[in-house]
Amino acid sequence: MHKKTNVSSAYRPPILNRYFLLILVGIFPLLIGISFMHLWHWDLSIPLVYLEKNGDETWQLILTKALIDTGWVLNNPYLGAPDVAHWHNNAAAQASALHSVLMLGLSKLLHNSIETQQVYFLLNFSLISLTSFLSCKLLGLSRIPSFCIGILFSLIGYRYNFIIYSFLVNYFTVPLALVSVFWIMTGKFSKPFFIQGSLNKIVLKEVLSSAYFFLGLFFIVLIAISDGYYAFFTLLLLAFATVVRALSGDIKKPVSLIVPTIYIATLITVAMVLTMPLGNYKNIHPEEFAPNGIKDPSLIKHPFEAEIYSVSLKLLLTPPPNHQIESLASLGKKIVQTSEDARKFKIGAPNVVLGILGSILFAIALCLLTVPSLRGVFNIKNLSQDLGPEESLLWASVTISLFIFLCSISGGIGTIVALVYPTIRAYDRFPLFLIFVLYVGAGAALTISLKQAHAKRWWFLVCLTVLITISSIFDQMPNDAAKASFEVRNRFLAEDKFVKSIEAKLLPGAMVYQYPYSQYLTNSDYYGWGGWGHVRLYLHSAELRWSNGASKNSPVDIWHLHLSQMPIGALITEVQSVGFNAVVVDRRVVSIAEYQLVRAELLKHSSDAPIEDEESKLSFFKLSNPGYRLVYEDSYKEPEKLVISDRYNLEKLKLPQLINPVALNALLINKKGKGTVVVERRMHPEVFFTSTNLYRGAGENLITPLSDMKGDVRCKKQSKVSSEASDDTILMNISNNSDFDWKLNQGNFPIKIGVHLRNIDGTIIQWDSGWRFSDESHGFVSPELSRNDAMYIPRGAKKQFLISIPQLNLKKFGAGHQNLIVDFRMVQDGHAWFENLGCKVEVKL
Repeated sequence: MHKKTNVSSAYRPPILNRYFLLILVGIFPLLIGISFMHLWHWDLSIPLVYLEKNGDETWQLILTKALIDTGWVLNNPYLGAPDVAHWHNNAAAQASALHSVLMLGLSKLLHNSIETQQVYFLLNFSLISLTSFLSCKLLGLSRIPSFCIGILFSLIGYRYNFIIYSFLVNYFTVPLALVSVFWIMTGKFSKPFFIQGSLNKIVLKEVLSSAYFFLGLFFIVLIAISDGYYAFFTLLLLAFATVVRALSGDIKKPVSLIVPTIYIATLITVAMVLTMPLGNYKNIHPEEFAPNGIKDPSLIKHPFEAEIYSVSLKLLLTPPPNHQIESLASLGKKIVQTSEDARKFKIGAPNVVLGILGSILFAIALCLLTVPSLRGVFNIKNLSQDLGPEESLLWASVTISLFIFLCSISGGIGTIVALVYPTIRAYDRFPLFLIFVLYVGAGAALTISLKQAHAKRWWFLVCLTVLITISSIFDQMPNDAAKASFEVRNRFLAEDKFVKSIEAKLLPGAMVYQYPYSQYLTNSDYYGWGGWGHVRLYLHSAELRWSNGASKNSPVDIWHLHLSQMPIGALITEVQSVGFNAVVVDRRVVSIAEYQLVRAELLKHSSDAPIEDEESKLSFFKLSNPGYRLVYEDSYKEPEKLVISDRYNLEKLKLPQLINPVALNALLINKKGKGTVVVERRMHPEVFFTSTNLYRGAGENLITPLSDMKGDVRCKKQSKVSSEASDDTILMNISNNSDFDWKLNQGNFPIKIGVHLRNIDGTIIQWDSGWRFSDESHGFVSPELSRNDAMYIPRGAKKQFLISIPQLNLKKFGAGHQNLIVDFRMVQDGHAWFENLGCKVEVKL
């Protein structure tokens, strides 16, 4: 009878040399990635993805630059000027500390932050492949499947689709963390407790002192500091594996569950310690997260979001819409669209798809669980049989795969967990773990087959494995893997050239005000929700400080928000007063009409000719020195002092809104000399208005007493102003005699203009007709309608409005009435009518 030969022990080809194989595992994915992405001649200091709308890719690039500029990602003195930007409201960067540390070290060898982030992305092709290979070897797989799994797992489409991130797609710790999960699942640490005659104390000491225990613990720490999502997914898997072991009989000896308990406790502890700075900051600055005691809605994560960011079996198995084969891409688009049609919240293509190989393996895994007769076809032992290490690994893979799937799908375990812990919501990233687990299961089956194979069958299995691997790489590679774009390159370089040109005109540390103001956690009229275009210029500068980028609800961000609601002339006065040296206008988002108004005002405050760059659509205006400096308290609500270096220039300038010019002039008359004058608020409170009083008219708080609203409202009916005019109009003049500015139609308690309707004899027909005058009406007579000046009436100012009579909707009162008196009154909706501020006009129906 012919005797079987175990090829793996009897004959080992030179190509399987251990060290040479490691080199191939590290080199192959890097070369394949660079080739498919067409990067041989691309300058990596230019971002591969730099969208015109500047989304998360710009945020990630800014995080990396902040890391390199400051040493960490939480505090950035180059953003949020005149203060420091504190980015503690997004835990993602802090939870990905491992990547930050590695990039910080890598940056010492490279030129800038963009190059650092993109080189780090490329190096992760090798790093992921190596950790996947080593993980497979630690799990007992033979070299061939380990090699193929390493290559495949480092080249999945997820990496190319989400290249914009410096942590999510650099998942080299995921295979290592799964080693710990597999060891728990297969009973590596619990089985010794059930050996005949073994003493618990002795076994426990041996287990806790073993190299495998410490290696698994090290892997748990690595995943805990690499990404919050991946750490949480690992936590779920550890908990699941522990429960499975307990139900499989380990509960009979609770001491056998100590290792998984230690792993779970370690992961939770490390994650909590890592995010401790965020919690401490939140405790010290509660108003940034819950203004007025109400949690900011933009910072709240709801349980239903886990339902949104989940997948389905259909989406996991679908070909990606950017597949290289056109017919498969079309099929993928069609399937994704059927899912989108059923969704209120559209999310597009899934983050992770299994691909052809992964789909086949997942189908086999489900069949092995549900159709026992198929186990014989694949020569796989039943669970009731005495399993070897590879069979245990295979069944662990099948079981874990099902659990990950149930966590990832809509209405699955993940969405149930979110009812209790909604912070983690993107369960559509969990299938990344599923892919590796399926590969490990396939690798275990292949290892079993290779061990039992004759020489010819061994070579057949190896060739088939290599062929499947090559085909799967092609299947995984998206048709848009080559991200390099000359359009992106030209836009980025144009902005870089512009920033370098203005740096040449400013001193290091100079503050640049960015117009328009925006905050990414609000729905900006300019940049939209979640847009990062307002801070992109920081990427190009070395030592300039920029106004945008402060965290939402921080004192300086609220200050900037108030400034953005002022007319442009008043805004410039304010930014000059705190020491801004220049203004940059983003003409990419500002309309031509608005820019012309802004430009005209800036020229009044500028000493040099502006730089108006057409290629970058950016304009630069250097501000003249006003001769004084207003210094705020840390709250940015009240000034601390006014430092005057040129007292005689004050007579020519409009002062900031918090300065009382009459009181200041009276004070300066008594001060002689030409030196610097420092006026402190604690010594001379009469020189300063209080911000509480000034912001009363912004619609944020109730105005009490009502008599504080001082002014005059007059109106006059006008005939048609031209032959083209079809309606009579009412000319309304409003004077603001209060101590604070009025910002009409803004805030939670907006100040507006409403209407009562009266008979000719003055009796009421309808109290409050429901009509409100708005900037969407037939604009101002003067000044020109603009985003800044609309409905803004500074203290001591007067404005005119034209109101078209048909806007009042008076036709329904025509029956029984030939004439009506339209009684205009100012009102603060949600509070009260200001009966002292109004005017009446008789209108013919």
